Amino acid sequence: MPMAGDGRTILLSQDVWNSSRLRQTYPCLYSFAKKEDCSLAEYLGNQNLEENFHSPLSPEALEEYLELCNFVNLIQHDGRGKDKWIYVWGNDNFSST
Repeated sequence: MPMAGDGRTILLSQDVWNSSRLRQTYPCLYSFAKKEDCSLAEYLGNQNLEENFHSPLSPEALEEYLELCNFVNLIQHDGRGKDKWIYVWGNDNFSST
């Protein structure tokens, strides 16, 4: 699971958050994504709908977008330092360069 520092090396839709990828959690929404490999830092830097997703969204995708916004608001990040990952198979963690 990623732990955000500056968010530059964490991929919002591709990395595993709470045992699943957001791409799998919100499949309708991510069918509208403008960039598949958007980092957390990029997403937070331009967090409006039109910059990250093609519009208009379907009703299902809009519902998923609102859920994603709630999820992203819960991510704790300090905007500095290195991103880290904690693996489910042990206490070792990896930090980005």
